[in-house]
This record gives sequence, C-alpha cells and structure tokens, in this order.
Amino acid sequence: MNNKDLLPSIFNNIPVGLIIINEDLKVTDVNDEAIRIFYSENPIGKRDGEVFNCMYNSIQESCGHNLACNLYEIRKIVLDTFKYRVPICDLHISPDLIFNSKLVKPILKFNTRLITFKDKEYVILLIEDLTNTKDNTYKIYLNKIRNYDKIQSELFSNISHELKTPLNLLFSSVQLLEMYSNENKSLNSGTNHKTLDIMKKNCYRLSKTIDNLLDTLKISLGELTIQKESVNIVEVIEKICAFMLPTIKKLNRRFIFTTNLEEKIISIDMDALEKILVNLISNGIKFTRPNDTIIVKLYCRKDNIFIFVKDNGRGIPEDKHDVIFEKFSQVNPILNRYHEGSGLGLSIVKSLVDLLGGNIYVKSKVNNGSTFIVKLPIDSNSEHFNYSDYVPSMDKISASLADIYE
Repeated sequence: MNNKDLLPSIFNNIPVGLIIINEDLKVTDVNDEAIRIFYSENPIGKRDGEVFNCMYNSIQESCGHNLACNLYEIRKIVLDTFKYRVPICDLHISPDLIFNSKLVKPILKFNTRLITFKDKEYVILLIEDLTNTKDNTYKIYLNKIRNYDKIQSELFSNISHELKTPLNLLFSSVQLLEMYSNENKSLNSGTNHKTLDIMKKNCYRLSKTIDNLLDTLKISLGELTIQKESVNIVEVIEKICAFMLPTIKKLNRRFIFTTNLEEKIISIDMDALEKILVNLISNGIKFTRPNDTIIVKLYCRKDNIFIFVKDNGRGIPEDKHDVIFEKFSQVNPILNRYHEGSGLGLSIVKSLVDLLGGNIYVKSKVNNGSTFIVKLPIDSNSEHFNYSDYVPSMDKISASLADIYE
C-alpha cells in the first residue's frame, strides 16, 4: 500500500470527525466519523451552516439552524477561526432529542486549526463525540454544566414570575384609573391622560423586556418550539401593518405595504411571524426620522416567501451587519442612542427565522437606509389545508412599540 492509498484510509477510519472548510465556507472534505456523529449524508460542497442535517430533524419537520443546535456551533467556530486566526477549542452539549427511539444528549468537543495549502486558507474542524465517554474529568465538568443550565432556567422563571405579578397589578391599576378618568369629567384632564399614557407605555415596555429575556432563555436552552398552522400570509401581514399604522403616522413616518399576491396559504407559526415582522418594523421606526419612509414588501418566488422591510433612515455601518443579530448588541453606544431598547430584538428575530427554516439578510449603508430581507420556505402541502383567521396580538404589538418615543 502506497502513501496515496494510506492517507484516505487513515482519514476515514480515524476515530475523530474531520471536516475541511475553505474560505468560501464550503466543505471540501469530510470523513466517515463526522458523518456518523451528525447522522448525515456526505455534505461535500455545501455551505457551512448547511453542512449537516440539523440535530432537531428527529423531533422537528425541518432544519432550523437553531442557536442551540450543533450547526450554529460549527458556523460560529469556523468563522471565528478565520476571523481571529487562532485555534479554537469548545465543548458543546446539545439539547435533549430523540434518536433511534432513545433520549440522548450529544456531547461534542470541537477543535479547529487554520492551514494554508497552495495559497488558499482552510479550517480543519476536529469533532470528538464524548457522549459515552468514560473520562471522569469530562463527566464532572458536564454535570456542572447541566446543573448550571437547570439553575439558570429556574432562576429566569422565578424572576419572570416575580416581575410579571406586580407588573400585572400595576397595569390593571392604570386601566382602572383610565376608566375612572373617562367617566369623571373632573379627572378627565390633559395632564391626567398624559400621565396615564406614560404609565401604560412603561408597563408595556417592562413587559416587552421580560418577554424578550424569557424568549432568549428558551432559545439558548432549545426550549422554544414552533407550532405551525395554515394561514393566509398576505392577510396576516396586512393586519399587522394596519394595527401598527396609527403609531407610524403619529410619529410622522410614511408607510407603504406592497405585494404581488392576493392570497398565499402557507404553514407557519403565527406568533413567530408576528414577532419577526413587528420587530423589524419597529426597528425601522427607531432608525428613521420624521417624514422618512418605511416599506414592507411581500412576494413569492418558487418555493419561498420573501418579506422586505426597508427604510431610508440612518442606516447601519457595514462592520455592524453581523453584530446586530447578536444578543444585547447596539449599533450606538449606550450614552449616544437615538432610541431605547435591550438589544435582544434582532437576536430573537434571527433565531425565530432560523427555527422556521428560513434566512435573514441585511443590506445597509450609513445615511442610506436599511433593508432586512426574510426568506421563508413554503410548505408544499399547506395549500390543501383550511387556514385559520388571524387576529393580531394587540397587547404584544403595543408592547413592542412602547420604547419608541416622539
């Protein structure tokens, strides 16, 4: 056996997963162990992030590139290796999932190396499956991580309950005062109305912050599930835009909704779609000035739905295009912001789009506005289903607009 025969044999039989990825983030080679770890067919040539079938395929109908799944870890580790030009080592525990009728929690150790071959750079990704390891050092460490996840989940749930209970009481009191004010002329003054409006807006704002924190926690723990139902997406988007229109006009923004569809039935999680669209439109309001224009465009191409949310506002620097989808990220420093916000909105939007099996892109230049493009797959069977009527979640949409001021 010569060296040319020996090297491929070693490559495919070594008990460590090996993936070689080029600068275009395409897989140029992958060994049998890596394919086994991810329960996938050979993925050579696919872009990173689509390298393997999502670990959630066994419990969900489509790959979501979920932030809690291994695809996200692969994508981030590979990109960071190219970006920072240093080896990276990371231990990753996937959420519980059913595989071969058994509940398993894959435990994967990732290592990367940056190499140069014929003037081109590649990342070698090494993956060790430690799920059934007998190494006590790893087991102790993994048990600590699992306990930490459990404590974190319980802590956020308790905090949410402790914040939501007094918030609901405050909100009920504001509504009661509003009712008395409307019925009693002596209390029905401009000052009272303005004060109650400020109180209500801040109740909504706190409610939005709590909901965003809980959604972020669920996403990080892999507990945010998608409940799909058949809807007329044209009607859903029209109703969301119609509900937001009075606020948009009050803030002196122009608004346009356009579509090439009269009706399109798709299978989707309506709550997720609502959060995506409301977040993107409210971002458009925040980053525009009076008399600027916000455009929402919906159209269908082949097996995908495209939603554009475009504005001609301040725009986003090119070096911030990736950062804006990270948790707690803000384009402007905290003491130089044009608006309020926790920095979780676009992170949640990106995660929800991923869970729906879609993609989100941003095109923006400073002082030239921004365009967010959401691409969602169409379920080929959805047109045969009876679809549900959509009713906007008025309180949730109002809460999303609460941190926007005139």
